[in-house]
Amino acid sequence: EDRAVIIDYEYCMYNYRAYDIANHFCEYCGFDFDLKLFPDELKRKSFLTAYINEYATQVSDEVAKELKTIEFLNEFERTVCKFVLASHLFWGSWAVYQSLHSSIDFDYFE
Repeated sequence: EDRAVIIDYEYCMYNYRAYDIANHFCEYCGFDFDLKLFPDELKRKSFLTAYINEYATQVSDEVAKELKTIEFLNEFERTVCKFVLASHLFWGSWAVYQSLHSSIDFDYFE
């Protein structure tokens, strides 16, 4: 079966979909934070289209029709991009906390 199931293993909590997807896109940059690896608009919209199409199979036909508009896709993509900032804020704050309290020998500021 060709399908992807996205699971938030890190903290297993409910969050805004746009935040989780934004964080997923940020992960493309890796530990070296190479922004050239961040998905461009075409790749982001391709991912979001697949996400929307899968979600649309689980809602009413009326809702599915609304989800599959270019306007919804564009707004969803803009929202995801805004949550990229929230992802950076969250993980930056986490790194500061870890640098002060973690017993793991790791340079969280590098």
